[in-house]
Amino acid sequence: MNHPKRQSTDNSELDAYMELVREFPLRPIRTEAEYDAAIRLVNGLAVHDEGTLGQGRQDYLEALTRFVEDYEDRKHRIDTSTLGPLDLLRHLTDERRMSVSDLGRLIGSKGVASEVLGGKRGLSKSQIGKLARYFGVNPGLFLEAAESSAARPTKRKSA
Repeated sequence: MNHPKRQSTDNSELDAYMELVREFPLRPIRTEAEYDAAIRLVNGLAVHDEGTLGQGRQDYLEALTRFVEDYEDRKHRIDTSTLGPLDLLRHLTDERRMSVSDLGRLIGSKGVASEVLGGKRGLSKSQIGKLARYFGVNPGLFLEAAESSAARPTKRKSA
C-alpha cells in the first residue's frame, strides 16, 4: 500500500540531507579550512531545539559532528582534566569558534551566555544538558559550576 504523504515527507528529508551533503560532503576533515566550514555548519544546525531538525538534517548533523570530533582529537587535543567547568566551557566554545551569540542560541539567551562566561552566573541543569549533548561530553563536567554558583550567597538589597 502506498502512502503518498509519507513518501513526500521522506523525499523532502532526503532533499534536505542531500542539500547539506552538496554544501559540505560527509568525509574525514583534513584541513583547518574544512574544519572551519564544518564548524559553521554544525553551529548553524545545532542551535535548533532538539527534535526539530527533521531526520535528514539530524542524521547529517550527527555524522558531521563525528568527523569534527575526529579532527579535533587529532589536531586540537588538550588535557582538560585540570580545567574547571567554566574554563572547560570557554575552551569548548573557543574550539568550536562559537561567539557569545552562538552560545546564547544554544542555551537560550545571549545575556545568560555572557553572564555564564563572565563567571557571574551558573548553569541550570537544562543548560548543562544542552551543552553536554552539543559538545559530546559528560554533563558532570559542568556540574561544579552549577553547584558553586548555587552555594554562593546572593546579594540582597537592604530594606
